[in-house]
Amino acid sequence: MVRNTLERSLGSVYSQKIEKNQRERVQVETKKAEETQSLDRVAQIKEQVQNGTYQLDMKKTSEKMVLHLLNL
Repeated sequence: MVRNTLERSLGSVYSQKIEKNQRERVQVETKKAEETQSLDRVAQIKEQVQNGTYQLDMKKTSEKMVLHLLNL
C-alpha cells in the first residue's frame, strides 16, 4: 500500500515535470516565431525605406504618440 502510494506520487511528480517542460518548450518556440516575424518586418521596412516606398500612417502614428504621452 505504501509502495503504491509512493509510485502514484512519483508518477504524478514526473507527469507534472513533463507538462512543465512541454509548456516551456511551447513558450520558447512561440518566442522564436515572434522574433522571426519581427526581424522579417524590420527587413521589409528597411527595404521600403531604401526604395523610397515606405509610407507612414500619420493617423496611427499620432494616436500612438498621444496614448504614450498620456501613459495609456
